[in-house]
Parts: sequence; structure tokens; C-alpha cells
Amino acid sequence: MSERKFAQGLIRPGSAALMRETVSQAVRESEVMTKPKQVEPLDYETFVLKNRNVLEGDSDRDMLVFPNDDIQLKKMPRRFRTTKSTVPPSDNVSGLFVRECLKSYSSNWSVLHWKYEPYSGSYAQLPRSDIPEELIPQVYEVDIEHDAKEDESALKRTMSRTVTKAGYLYLTPDRQQESGRINISVKSMKKRFFYLKQQVDTSYVLEYHKDDKKLEAKGIIYLDSLVDVVKNPKRGKFAFELRMQERALTLSADSEQDADSWMTILRRVLEVERRVSTAVSYSSFEENIPSAGRSESLHESLRQSRNPELQKYACETERSIREARQEGRQRLYKLYRHEMQKNERLEDEEEPKVDFYGERFGMRLLIKCEDLTFRLLVSLPHGDKHTVCQVEPYFTTLALYDIREECKISEDFHFDINDPRVRDMIPKDIQMAPEMLNANGKMDRSQPDIGSLDEEWLQFRNQALFSVMRPHPEIYLVVRIEKVLHGSLTQSMEPYVNKNNDTRLGLKVHRQMSGVCQRLGHYRMPLAWAARPLLKPFTQEIDTYSEFTTIYRQDQATLTDADLIKYLGYLKQKRVDKLSKLQSIPGSIQLTIEPLTPNLPNCLTPSLVPVRPFPEPPTNPVTYEVQEFLPESTSSYPYTSYMNNLYVYPLHLKYDTQKSFTKARNIACVIEFRDSDSPDATPLKCIYGRPGMPAFVRTASAAVLHHCTAPPMYEEVKVALPLQLHERHHILFRFYHVSCESPKASIKKRENVETAVGYAWIPIVKNGVVTVDEQNIFVAQDLPPGYLTSDPQGFGKGYAGPIIKWIDNTKALLRVYLRLVSTVYTKDVHLQKFFAHCEKMDPAAEAIDNSETCNVLKKADLKTLVDRAVNTGEFQRQLANCVKVLHAVEIGTFTKFLLPVLNQLFRLLAMDVNEDVAQNVIRLLIHVVHGIHATGKADILHAYVKYVFITTTGSITGKTIHEELARNLTVALRPANADLILINNLLGHSAFFFDIIIKSMAQHLMGSDRMKLPRTERFPTDFQFRVQTLVQAIVQHIISKYKENGTETHSANVGLANFIKRCFTFMDRNFVLKLVNLYMEKFSPGGSKVLYEYKFEFLRIVCAYEHYVALNLPMVRPNAIRNIKADTEAVDSEKEFYHEFTLSDDFRKHHFLSGLLLVELKYAMREYRDTRKLAIGVLRNQLAKHAFDDRYASRRQQSKVVSLYLPFLGIVLENVNRLILQQPPQMTSSHSSAIFANGDVSSVVDLSHISMPSTPQR
Repeated sequence: MSERKFAQGLIRPGSAALMRETVSQAVRESEVMTKPKQVEPLDYETFVLKNRNVLEGDSDRDMLVFPNDDIQLKKMPRRFRTTKSTVPPSDNVSGLFVRECLKSYSSNWSVLHWKYEPYSGSYAQLPRSDIPEELIPQVYEVDIEHDAKEDESALKRTMSRTVTKAGYLYLTPDRQQESGRINISVKSMKKRFFYLKQQVDTSYVLEYHKDDKKLEAKGIIYLDSLVDVVKNPKRGKFAFELRMQERALTLSADSEQDADSWMTILRRVLEVERRVSTAVSYSSFEENIPSAGRSESLHESLRQSRNPELQKYACETERSIREARQEGRQRLYKLYRHEMQKNERLEDEEEPKVDFYGERFGMRLLIKCEDLTFRLLVSLPHGDKHTVCQVEPYFTTLALYDIREECKISEDFHFDINDPRVRDMIPKDIQMAPEMLNANGKMDRSQPDIGSLDEEWLQFRNQALFSVMRPHPEIYLVVRIEKVLHGSLTQSMEPYVNKNNDTRLGLKVHRQMSGVCQRLGHYRMPLAWAARPLLKPFTQEIDTYSEFTTIYRQDQATLTDADLIKYLGYLKQKRVDKLSKLQSIPGSIQLTIEPLTPNLPNCLTPSLVPVRPFPEPPTNPVTYEVQEFLPESTSSYPYTSYMNNLYVYPLHLKYDTQKSFTKARNIACVIEFRDSDSPDATPLKCIYGRPGMPAFVRTASAAVLHHCTAPPMYEEVKVALPLQLHERHHILFRFYHVSCESPKASIKKRENVETAVGYAWIPIVKNGVVTVDEQNIFVAQDLPPGYLTSDPQGFGKGYAGPIIKWIDNTKALLRVYLRLVSTVYTKDVHLQKFFAHCEKMDPAAEAIDNSETCNVLKKADLKTLVDRAVNTGEFQRQLANCVKVLHAVEIGTFTKFLLPVLNQLFRLLAMDVNEDVAQNVIRLLIHVVHGIHATGKADILHAYVKYVFITTTGSITGKTIHEELARNLTVALRPANADLILINNLLGHSAFFFDIIIKSMAQHLMGSDRMKLPRTERFPTDFQFRVQTLVQAIVQHIISKYKENGTETHSANVGLANFIKRCFTFMDRNFVLKLVNLYMEKFSPGGSKVLYEYKFEFLRIVCAYEHYVALNLPMVRPNAIRNIKADTEAVDSEKEFYHEFTLSDDFRKHHFLSGLLLVELKYAMREYRDTRKLAIGVLRNQLAKHAFDDRYASRRQQSKVVSLYLPFLGIVLENVNRLILQQPPQMTSSHSSAIFANGDVSSVVDLSHISMPSTPQR
């Protein structure tokens, strides 16, 4: 709306005003700016101790005394998504890194609960939600311009506020009254648009218009004479009659629902009109009551009347008037809260909600494998009839491939959709032959515990749960199909591609394969593959199309994952020239793909642990969660559960040049996992079984290629690693030549199906680190006892291992890839070495072997030996080097093992280490925190502080983490430190270290029961000195580096303010107030605008402390105000009021924080407008917070709060000229928004009314 015409000439700055502003600016620039006088705060602890009885006996004790239940240390039980904890017992685990990982995955959360934390933020974050609705702008006649469009919009706005109901009705006047007794000129049965409106005198009328777009009314029906509203079925099915005092009017609606709605609201109007008429009759009766000649009011006379009706009326009238006065009224700062939320950003944002650590998943898909059908079929008996099914059993595998990253992103899911008649073609004894061959008859304790899961229920699965963390259209779903080993791939493929649809061919192949399965049922060969995109190309929605239309024959030369990814790229690009070279097989694969539904029952993790909900016995088929493989470059999150699996991929065996074996063509690779190289050792039962096999088996084999002396392989073998690994754990590869031809002589020759043609092995642990990634290893002709001690590179002097014959002149013939998916073992050498070195500092660590030397050590005083070793300079130097090299560890690795790594680094500070080690630990902590922030995962650091961190005290030194952090952070900030990047990173992430110090202080006080001690005795003086020195160092860097490092210094300023605010809860409050003074004295007047922003932001955060009022002692002191009333009582002397209405030293000493805020405001009024606005905004929001705080809601409590800001009146009077608006205000309907947002005189003048209970809403 345009500006009012009569207001255009108001508050227009003239030449005199401009001259005054010029002179004021010149004076401000020329005058010498002085610092505010520093006043030492009152000794708060001594004052509270001396006046304990006065404080405890005050009626408003809660706002004068700090509560005893301010903070609590809670242990929150860890919740698992599985039915049981995945963490195994760690009693016999010797490795420190493994123990710390298991401890971090099973420990309960340690949380500091701040009871009054909701009151420690800004006024907008208080636990109240009574924000008023938007005020309706007032429209005056002078504001309405004589413009047609403006007039029409104004009328519409006015109607929208007065109309109670609107809609179409049919108007039918009574025929007996058409002659002129009704002042309405309308025809019978005319459709009109009606408005039910309330007028200014509260009476109701019915206006009707030609339609809803016309503003001009055709007629008005006054409802003040309405007697009754009844139905009139004679006039119509939906007709109703309005009976007036002198006439009757019939209206009709389009439906029964509309008619009932209109009748209901008209009856309500009738009730209102009756109440109004009754009140009018009573008021006329009151006017005729003769006056009694007393000073009492009319209502008092009525209450004292003997007439009960008059008494009742007096009570009802008084109550209705009181309620009417309160209706629509809003407290002043509610309007401020509403306007501030609309017009400016809140100063301190709400802290992000920090959730528990948990397993993270991406897009989760449930894939059900329904059917696999080729054109080659056979009819087999099924009960009383024959049905068509497959000719032989198939072994099918499902996996996800990412052609953008050129890698496989999921483990293999083996599923079985064979017909039971075809599945039985492989005898159970043939299928389990490798297991029975390696069984020793003893109880095998190496098998992982599967609890009460039924082995038979686990064997045949056909649905899996896939997770994709980074979904995109270039992810493909790939199915590989294998069959029982039978000759060459070309020969086996001929019946499948034969175009003759002859049922006899299927029967022939079925009978032939029945014999092959009896002999070679546990050996497989590749057959075919199929692929399709997982997501739609443009929308990235799940492609639920359930059929693979094209199945390609598996080529012997393109078996590897690299070849497969290449052809997937051809599929995406639709390279017909490349795909035409692939032979397709007639057939189809049916899958069902759908998003995961919540609470999927009977689901298992990749480690076969049941997931909630899991009804027992199972009510649904088993669903496997498929492990997702994330690339190393992908951002990771901290591990939270136990998992310890190893994936073994034999890639290629180069046997084309070997001369050791005459027959080595159909080569089968058998994989075993062993824990010893002794002659009687057997494979561990820890390999995940395929469908039809037990959950865990001892051996696994790769697919066999017929007549191939250098076979490529694509097999994935999943091994459940033992919790405790040692140097003798290894993977053993056995190679066999498999005879595919059927025996023609005696049955005894069946034993010659397999012929050993070589052995290879890989130790799992080397130098304490798990072996991973791609490796080339040697192949031996035989497997003598003690083969792990052999050295293929030579038999030098002192070699005592077995003599082994290596194939092909000691060449590395086998290429293997190992993938570790473990949350307790790392492949990083530096991290493992660091924990191994730290383990030597633990007196409770014991040797795991039984050597003679270790037995001697066990008999000695182990603690004394460890102390001597740790205190040597060489050990400390090695430990410092171990910490230094951790800078080479990738941030992703630190993120995954964040919990054990940070726990150990903080624990190391409290141990008996020298300053070099401690400083290297601080540098590493800063490096890790900065790296995690750089990846956008600051939330995991907040979660660590809130839920995980637990302080420790050195068992020998008695050091605490908060003391050592305060000391070493100060050292890192010394000017002599040349590492400027380190200092900047520390400033930028100082909030994390401050939070650690606060939580360590709290846990230390509560754990040692020192919370009950007086505050002056809780912490040693040395710690207070370290905190003071740290604050000085932080402030010095903030002031000196705010120009070149604005982001870092701002973060340091906010972190320091929050740290000091939290120190009020635990430390000597007088000491903490001195820290505030220490901070403020570093700032000089007339400084940079940025420094003013830092200073007032610091004040805002500190003054937001939840017990700010109690900290400022809002109590009645001698020689001060006794009462604050509307009519101020006379006083004997002005001196009694002087200290409470001025910023005297006495006022600032007793009300330190409020006095400091007012002093800074006073001096800020001499600065430029932006600085004045900043200072006024801080005070305004502080007063708004007091107004919203439900702990101080009573008038008496509010008056005590106001007493903390009485000198503000003098500041306003001294700076009236500086508070005048320089621009004329826009007198529009949104005028209040402009006033509230400018931070000038409007904001200041209204603040003086904080003690007023409410203000009426216009």
C-alpha cells in the first residue's frame, strides 16, 4: 500500500538535522576513545556462602540459587537392530586394537544430560510455542485511494474479514408479502450469491449478489428480527424458511448438505441475537436503577442487591468484560518474536540434532529370484502327471556392478531356483564329498555361531536385500549361470541353441547329465550371463521390469570382472557391432525388484545374524542382506557393529609353461582356510556355504574351464575370519586336474577323478597387519609339513624350513585378490603399529605365547618392567614417531575406526608420556578433526562427544584429559609455533576440544564424587591457571587474525563463548566471571566492525546461560529499592537509588554480566549505526528471552529481572539524538515490520515497557 498522503511531509530531515549529523560524526572521529573501566566481579562463592540463609529463605529462591539437579550423567543402553549383539566375547583377545574396537561397539552410551539446556539458547529456542498469529493490518479511510482496482481489492479484503459464510442459494419470497410488505425486489426462484456478514454493531445481515464476482449487493436481509429457522419441504426438497417478526422468507439450496449447513449457522446467529437483545434489556434496566448516593460502581450495587437475578447478571457481565479485554491481547515481546522471525536471521542457530551412531544404508532394494527358463526343457513325472522343467541343475549368482566406477559394488548372492526333481540329480554324498573328506570326527569350534537358526531353512534362498549408497543409472544387475562340469563349453552349449524344438533332445540331455552329476556333481563350469540396468535412465527410479530378455553365452576368454564391465559398457552405449559378437541363448530370467518395506521379517545380516523383527519359528522365507562394497574414494562413516569377513578372489593361474605335471588342463581351484601347517591340521569350517550346503563349510571351489592350462577365474569365496588372528592363519589353494571323461574300465578308476597338480598359500597376517589387495604368489608341487616357514626367494644361511619344489622355476603363477570387510582389523600398517606400541604401555597386557622368556616375565613384577620400558627415552621417541606417521593414514580409515582411535589418543594424553609425544597427539587430533570436517561429517564428531567420550585418569601419573588438553592446546597456540596451518585448524575446530574438556570435567567430578565439594575445591589451582592461559591464547589469536582468517576466528570466538558458558556449571563462578573480564579487556574502542561483532556475539552467548539471572544476583540489597510500584514511594535520600539506576562500580560488581552488557551498549552508542544496531539487538533479544522464560512468569519475578537493567533508562536519555531515525518511516500496513527490523529508536523505546503484563492488539 502506498504511503499516506498526510505523512509524506513528516520526519523529513532538513538542513539542521543533516548539520547535526555531520558535526556528530566529526566529534566522534576527533574525540579520544577510552576503554570502559574494568570492574572486578563480586566474589560470588563467598557472597553465596555468607548469604545462604537469605537466599534459601527468599520467596523466589529458584531464581536466586543454582539448582542441584542441573546436570546428570546417564548411561544409555546401546540398541541393536539385530536380535542379539554382534560382538563376540573378548576375554581371550590379545590385540589392543581389536579389544578397543569390540569395546566401542558394545559399550553403552555416556551422555551428559543438561536439565535446563532448553533455556541456554536464544529467545526463539525457549520451550514455548505460543507464537501469535499474523496481525491483520488496519485499513483507514485516508489510506484508500480513489482508484477502481485499489477500491475493489480493499473491499475484498474488508469482506474477507467480516464474512462468516458465503454460497449460492435460491431466493423465493413469500407470495403473500410480494405486494410491498417486503422491501426486496427480486423474482421468484432466482439463484443468488449470499454473504452472511457481521456488521460493526455486531448484528448480522444476509447480502445477496447476482454472482460471486459482483461486489454490488442486490438486496440485504436484516437478521435482528429473525424468530426461527425451519425446513419448508412444501417449497422444495432442500428449502428452508426464515421466519421474521413480520414476514417469512424461503430459501433453497442445491443439496441437503448445503441446506443443513446454512440452517445450522443461521440458528447460531439467532442465538447470538437473542443474547444481545437480553443484554440490551438488562442495560436499559440498569439505567433506570436509582443511585444510592455512594461511591461504589454499578456492578458493586448489583452484586449487593438482594435480587438473585441481578447478582447473577453482575457476575456474568463482569466476567464477560474481563474476558473480552483479554481476547486478542498479546504481550509486547510476542510481537517482537513474530516480527524477528520474519525479518531477520536468528543470531544463534539451533544446534543440529545429534543422533546415535548406527549402520547407514543407501537405497535398499528387495530382489526376489523367481524363475530361470531355457528353451531346452524336459517333461518329468510329478505325482500323477508329467510337468515341464529344466534338463539339469543350474548354479546362479546375482551381483551389482558400477560401470561408472568400473568395479563390483556388492558381494555375490547365490540363489537356487531349481526344481526339486532337478536338484536331486546331484547326490548328497557327492555334493558333501569335500566336507566329509576333511572332517576329522572331532567337534569343530571354528564354525561361527548361528544360534538357533535352522540349517535346512537357510539352504535354499531366493531373495536378497541389496543396498546402494550412491544410486545412478549406470549400475547394472548381473546374473551369472553355471552348470555341472561336462566337457567343453561349446559342446555343452549346442543343445541350448538348437532351433529344433524336439522334446526328445531335452530328455536325452537330461539322462546324460544325470550320469555326469553322479560323478562330477560338485564341480561347475560357466554357462551364461545376463544383465540389465537397476534404475531408469532419467528419473533414477527403480526399474521394476522383472525379466531379463537376453541371455548371453559365457565366453571362455571373457570371464573376468574387467571383461564383464567392458560388455556392460557396450550394453549402455547400445554398441550393436560389439554385442553382435556375443551368442545369445533362448530363455528368460524372472526377477521381482521392489523397494524395501519396513519391518521385513526373517532377515539376516551378511554375517548371518537375525535382524529385528525375527519371529521364531520363521514365518517367511529367509532374506539375505547383501554386503555392499564401497569404493575407497567414497565417504565413509564410523563402524558401529562387529563384522569380520574376508573375500578371496583367485583371478588367474598361469600353468601354460609348467613342466611338472603331464595332465593339468581341467584345473579346479579349491580354497581352504587353515590355522596351522602341521600334517594333521584340517581346514576351518568358516567358509560361507552355497545353496544346498550347510551355512559354513570347509572348502570352496572355483568354476572349471575345460582344456584350459591358464584358466581365468571369477569365483568369490567369503570367509568368516576368527576374532583372534595369528601368524599361522593362512589361505591354502589346492589345484586338481579333473577328468571329465567317463571311465570305460572298472569302477575303481572312479577314484581318479581328481589329480593334485599344485599348492599355494597366503598368510593372512604379516607383521600384525591383515594381507589384502592383489598379490602374485608361488605354486609348489607338494605340501610338506611346516610349509609356512619356507622362503621361495632362496635357501640362505640359517634357513631351517622344509625343502619345497616350486613350479616353473619359482615364478609367481597365481594371481589372487583379497578384500577385507572387517570392523576389528585394519589393513593400514601405521595404525596397527601405533596400537601395538600403545599396548606395551599397558601393565595388564600379557604375552600370548608360552616361550621361556615370557614365562620369566610373567614371574617378575610386570608393572615395574613396563614402567621402566615406558620411561626410557628410546621408547618415548618410538612412540612419538608412531604418532607422527599416522598423518599418512587416510581420513576415510580414521572415520571408519573413529571411536577406538579417538579413545586411544585421548587416553594416551593421560598416560606417562613426555611433552613431545603429547604435542604430536594434539597435532594428530587437530589433523583428524579437520579432515573429518572437510568431508562434511561434523555430525559424527558431535556424536562422539555427546555419546562416546569417557574420560580417564592416568593410573600412574594421575593426569586427567581435561588438564592435559588445556596445557597442550596452549602450547600448540604459542607464537613460537611456526605451523600456521595447525594453529588455523585448531582455531577453526576449537569447539570440539572445548566440548571434550567440558565433558571430561563433568565426568571427573561425578566419578570422583567431587561434585559435592565447594566450587573452590573442585579443581586444583594449576588447572585454573591452564584454562586462563588457554583463554588468553585463543583471544590473542582471534584479535590478531580476524582479517586473514575470518572463518576460523569466528568459530574460535563462538567455541570460546560456549566453553565459558559451560564452565559456570562446574568451576568457581568468580573465576569464570574473571575469564569474561579477561576476554573483554582485549578489545579496544573504535576498532573494526568485525571485532565488535565478535565481542557482542560473545556477550550474547555467555548471557544466554540458563542461570544468567541467578548469576547476576537479582536480590534486594541494603540501601536499594524496597518496592517498585506504579506510584513510587517517597525515599529518604537519593543515594539509596543511585547505585541501582546508574552504571556505578557497585552496580556492575553485584550484577556483573548485566552491567557489562549495559556498559558495552553505552560505549557502542558512540559508534556507527551498524554497531549501535548490533548492541541494541543483543540487549533487546536478552530482554525478550526474559519475557518468554516461563521460570520467571510472575509479576514479582519479572520486576526482579527488570531491576538488572534499570541503568538502561539513563543510557536511552543520554543518547536520544543518536536514536532518531534518519529516514522517514514507511507508513504502510507493514510499518511494524520495518520498525522492528531497524534496531533503532523504535526498538529501544519499547524495551522500557518489559514490566508491563500485556498490550492490547489493534
